[in-house]
Formats: sequence, C-alpha cells, structure tokens
Amino acid sequence: MRKFGYRWTFITGLCIYGVGALMFWPSAVYRSFGGFCGSLFIVGSGLSTLETSANPFIATCGPPRLSEFRLELSQSFQAIGSVMAPLLASRVFFENATPNDLSKVQWTYLGIAAFVFLLAVVFYFAPIPEVTDADMALQAEQCSGLTGYVDKPMRRQYKLMFGVAAQFCYVGAQVGVAANFINYAVESAGLTASQASDRYAIG
Repeated sequence: MRKFGYRWTFITGLCIYGVGALMFWPSAVYRSFGGFCGSLFIVGSGLSTLETSANPFIATCGPPRLSEFRLELSQSFQAIGSVMAPLLASRVFFENATPNDLSKVQWTYLGIAAFVFLLAVVFYFAPIPEVTDADMALQAEQCSGLTGYVDKPMRRQYKLMFGVAAQFCYVGAQVGVAANFINYAVESAGLTASQASDRYAIG
C-alpha cells in the first residue's frame, strides 16, 4: 500500500482472488482435494489483501466521526452475501445434483473469476483518491479524542489483543458452523442438502 498505493493494492487483491477462482476448474476436473484447498487458500489471500487495504481506506475517506459508520455500512454487504449464498447454493448446487458432478462448481467459479477480473479493470480506470500516511496520521489524531486511544508499545495494547482474540474465535465459530451445518442437518434431521442450505440461510 505504501509503495504502490491503494488502487494497485485493490487491483492486486482482485487478481489474486481471480486466479484462485480460476484454479477451481482444474481442481474439479481432477477431483483434487488438495487442489480445492490450494484454490481456497489463494482466494483467501486475495480477500485478505482486499479487506486489509479497504478497511483503512474506507475509514479515512470522510469525516473521522463517521468512520465506524462507513465501515459498518460497507461490511453489511458481506452479511447480505452470507444470507444469499446458501439460498443460491440450494438452487444451483443442490437442486437435482448428482454426488460426483462438479460441473456446477466449475462454472460458478469461472463466473466469479470473470466478475472479479472485470472489477479489477474498473478499479484500474476509476479515479480513486490516494490516502497517504500523513492523511492517516491526521485521521488518528482527530479520532484520538473520540476513542480514547493512547499511543503505547504493542505489548501494552490490550484492547487490540482482546480484539484479535475475539475475532479469531468469531471467525473460527462462523467457519466451523458453515462447514458442517449442511452435513449435520442431512445426517441428523433427514433433510435434503437443498433444504438444509435453506435452513442455514435462515439461521
């Protein structure tokens, strides 16, 4: 971000994400579990690059007193995706699906890759303002009275450590439930995968 700026960081994150999405095609063709794990790792790397750069960019672009609101508003779109994804999965992946047919996965991730690369092109041509270290320092100084932040050594930043621990537990629980809910509902309640996916979306 410091060397190339936010716009190029966004573009790089989107390209990494797109490459990971494209790798699902050969992983599905060869039915490779390791390939799927590697593809997910690359997709996650792209997403983490995007989120790590987008959050401070969103927080800095605007009045300091509304930075939390801007972050919450942008993150709310992720919640919409969390509800829509299982609903779409129940109609795309699980409707009339045979256990060994991965073609729907291939085409879905190919569509995602095409959309992500298109978004990278849009970011290339979009006139996005750059945020410098001086801008971020000014923002931190203006916010310090609102948040009570005191500059201390890293080992004494207890709120940060508690925040990291809370986020670790939250994401771990979220991924654990997401990864196992459908199988659990199918095995314990006798639901179809499509019905279980709908129940997960409601939950």
